Formats: sequence, C-alpha cells, structure tokens
Amino acid sequence: MAVKIQRVNPLERREALVDYFLRLQAWPYATRAEYLRYWDWRYTSISESDSTAWIALDGDRIIGHIACNFRTLRCDGRRVRAAVPGNYLVDDAYHNTMVGVQLANSLMRLAKRDEIDLLLGFGNRAAHALFVGLGCVEIGAMLPHVEVLQWGPILARRLPVASVLAPAVNAAGAAWRQFRRGRRARASVRVRDLTAEDLLALDRSHWLEPAGLAWDGSLGYIARRFLTCPVRSYRVIGITEGETGRLEGLVVVEGSARLNVVQCLVNEATLTDVSAVELAVDASPAAEVALVPLLPGSALAGQFAAAGFVRRSRANADPVLQNTTWSAYWRPDHPLAARFADTRCWKLWYGWSHH
Repeated sequence: MAVKIQRVNPLERREALVDYFLRLQAWPYATRAEYLRYWDWRYTSISESDSTAWIALDGDRIIGHIACNFRTLRCDGRRVRAAVPGNYLVDDAYHNTMVGVQLANSLMRLAKRDEIDLLLGFGNRAAHALFVGLGCVEIGAMLPHVEVLQWGPILARRLPVASVLAPAVNAAGAAWRQFRRGRRARASVRVRDLTAEDLLALDRSHWLEPAGLAWDGSLGYIARRFLTCPVRSYRVIGITEGETGRLEGLVVVEGSARLNVVQCLVNEATLTDVSAVELAVDASPAAEVALVPLLPGSALAGQFAAAGFVRRSRANADPVLQNTTWSAYWRPDHPLAARFADTRCWKLWYGWSHH
C-alpha cells in the first residue's frame, strides 16, 4: 500500500501519536503514562501558537512524523513568523525511502506558501543534510562562549594538589571580571528569580525595538515554555529598574554549577545582552562556569568575545551542540530576504531556536 503524508492537528491525534513515540522509544521513559505527561507538555508549551504536524501513514499505521512549532520574531520593525521542526521520526524500515524527505518538505512548503516567513531547521548530520539538500541555507553550529567563575572545583578535578591555590585564583578572577566589566552592569537594577505569576504581571511595551533578527513573543510563553517544563529545571532571572520596578531584561538559565544561558531578552535602551547575562551570573552564586551557546559568526557572539567570554571549539562543546547544526529557509523574494541572509544580525538564542 502506498505511503501517504497527512497534515494533522497533533492534539486531535494524541493517543495514536503517543503510542507511535512509545513504539519507537523516542523518549527515555518506561511507561505510557510518562509518555503522555511529557507529550502533553511538549505539544501545549513548546510552540507559541497551536502547533501543526505531518504524519506518514502506511495504510492506517503511522510510520513517520514531524511537528512544526511556531515562533514570533521581529526584524527591522516587521513581525516575522518562524517555524522550528520537532519530533522528526521515521520508522527504521522506511529510512531508505522518500518518507523522511516528504515530511521535511512539508515544512518547506509552509514558507513557499507564505504561511511562515522563515523556517529554522536544526538536527543531527543526517537531518541537517536532508534539509540543506531541500534548499535550506547552512547556518552552522552553535558554540559555547565560556566564563569561568570558580577555579577551585575545576583545579581540584584536574590537579588535586593545585586546589590550595583556588582562593587566590578565584580572587584574581573576580577582580579581573570586575575590571573588565567596568560600568556595563548598572547598579540601579534589581536582579531576582521570577515565577510564572511574576512574568504574567510584567510587560515590555516600553522596550526599544531590538536591532537585527530577534525573538518578540510573549512573557506568558516564557513562563509556559520554561517554568512548567517537567524534565528540566530552568530559572527565569528578571532584571528590573530599581526605582520603578519596570522590566528591563530576562535571562533564562539551566543548571547550577554549569550555568547554561539558553535565552536572553533586553531593553536595548538600558541594557546589553552581555550585561544582562553578567547580572544573571552574579545572581547565581553556585555557578562555577557560565556557558552561552551562540552562532560564532554573529555580532552577538562577537560582543561576548569582546567582553572576555572564551569560545570553545565544537569538539569541546556539550554533545547536543556537537551533534546539532542549524539551517534556514526563506523565499528568495521575501521582503526581508537580504536581512535573513546576513546571519551576523541574528540574535539566535538556544532557547527560541531549539525545542
């Protein structure tokens, strides 16, 4: 029987899709109940608006799936609707068929039909090669930009006898960071962890429009995406004006000793991304090292490098970054095509690109 590709509302196919993911052992859970719990969060929280999906059917049997999660961006004063693929799965028996190509091409057609402005693809080598083969532009791999905050634990792990030097090294590092930062971090701001309720009570209507291509979704989405996640523990750190309490920046981080910065939003009239991240790092006393994944050719990465963050090679990055490459597709005649092509202006943060 011929395989057919069908666009579906994933919420209406919940039971069948969860059974499919469970059959393929897509996620590291043992029970169907755990799969249902994780599926419910993914399909109600990762996309900023209702996600859509395509399934491949051989008769009545699901043998392939790809989801589309939507993002709200802004570039040069224009709203940009972007899409990010998710849960791209094909049964092993169909890997050497056209099923994978047909599923991926379904997302490409969203841009060709003007349903979206920009498709941002990412995946392992095989998925990346497929998207590039279909016409996506290769963007590259994100690399971590690193700042060491506490040398003691690092020295103890690598050379135990050197751990006695940790206090002196930490003090020297702190002094150097303070000197390097100069006046970038403003003294008149308050930095604190925000709850979902806090986020819903704040607004950024007073913010200066960001330069380049940047995320421009709602604070409610930030709360839903990061603070209700059942499998990872995120903190949303708010930076507010000390006197007025107005929101001036948000930094989303994961981890404790290894502080991964996954999202940053700032009012560019009052803060830079670098200063916001530095403030968030200072509000994380348990952090030994801060890692900021960025596209190495972007202006944003250049700003972090100029601030003293050291870029690590892909070989020394975390496995997810090592194995993930980004690509993008937009219509050649799109009004913002030239701006999309200049990836130096992309404020591509891991949190809005990755699912």
